Amino acid sequence: MKATSLFWKLSGTLLLVLLAAMVLHSVLIVLFFDPLVERWSEQRAKSTIDGLVRELSTLSPDAPHDSLAALLRAAGTDPGGLRYVFVPDSGGAVFGGPLPRGFRRGLARHLEHGAAAPGIAGPEVEHGPGPPVAARPDQRGMRILVRRPVRLAGDRSGELMAIGLKPAIPLWPGALSRRALLLFPLTLTVAAAGGLLIFRMIARRLAALEELAGRVAAGRLDSRVTDTGSDEIGRLGSRLNQMTERLETARHDQEAGEQARRQLLADISHELITPLTAIRMQAETMLDSSVALTTEERVGYLKGVLEESDRMNRLIQDLLDL
Repeated sequence: MKATSLFWKLSGTLLLVLLAAMVLHSVLIVLFFDPLVERWSEQRAKSTIDGLVRELSTLSPDAPHDSLAALLRAAGTDPGGLRYVFVPDSGGAVFGGPLPRGFRRGLARHLEHGAAAPGIAGPEVEHGPGPPVAARPDQRGMRILVRRPVRLAGDRSGELMAIGLKPAIPLWPGALSRRALLLFPLTLTVAAAGGLLIFRMIARRLAALEELAGRVAAGRLDSRVTDTGSDEIGRLGSRLNQMTERLETARHDQEAGEQARRQLLADISHELITPLTAIRMQAETMLDSSVALTTEERVGYLKGVLEESDRMNRLIQDLLDL
């Protein structure tokens, strides 16, 4: 089996968890967060436009554009990223706040020629006179939310627009969308949960190795670990299994050797008892004064003692050789 590193397995798993968290993050933004923000922006834009229409209708006919701009700018200070533009029928436009680069020029071209302005996207919305703004995607996600005709005091009239801008928080190296920042804790939670699952898996495998070491220390050499993968922990488990198997074999060999040693000692003891008994009997016979022995019998007894002594000497020599 090809050896693999636990580092790559952990790294790949963490990357997959982060990728899954990013996908979940994007799905939540597209399916849930964006519709909520869009609905909230449209409702706020309609409410603000209604108020601006009433306020603009009370302005004097000779009110300067600065007054209109101040009124629109005050309405566009909310945190929803909305900007308000008043377009008089006589031409020109009064902007109520800063717009992204090139957007004013695109809006002016749209108002002049009826073409869709770059940077404006979204469905057709409620509008006054003039062609509707066609849906057009843009990386900035800007679109005209509400368009209402306005008639000022006198003969002045025009159109009031609410433009939705995607707010962003500047972070290096680029800009991070506020909606992404709001859902960042969810992504972090998913990634943390995945990390906890990974480390729990590692801890469980290490606990199995610790349990094996405890059983071996208690003398249960028949224990084995089942986790024998190709990574570092799996290879360690395989080495522990091999070590435990060798220890078990060594213990069996030791027990067999001990049994053989005991059997050998028993056999040697039996072999030594026989000549000792013969020597003892012959010596007692020669020392017994009640037994009349001839010279030949006494010599025979002495030869027997010598033979049994030689036999004992051979047994002792064999024992020393072992």
